[in-house]
Amino acid sequence: RVQSIGMSCNWVSNFFVGLLFPYMDRWLGPLAFVPFALFLCGTVLFCVVLLPESRGKSPREVREELVERRRRRGGRRSVSVDDTELPPLVETAIR
Repeated sequence: RVQSIGMSCNWVSNFFVGLLFPYMDRWLGPLAFVPFALFLCGTVLFCVVLLPESRGKSPREVREELVERRRRRGGRRSVSVDDTELPPLVETAIR
């Protein structure tokens, strides 16, 4: 499910790049890639600052870390790790 959302976002983004690039090339000339580069830098910053490192961790450990971050930030409601259990199929597929 998550993979299909990611792939859909990729296709929609590619559509907009193909749609907008000719106009940006005409208006910005050799600087037509700058807006895309800025968007890419923003995405990298988002990933580095807000997303936890997940290498070598189980999905449960990643969720625990996200729940702990939310608690420290003063999230809207208290979330226990038990509320964030993954379905067994997802748990075994990731391992």
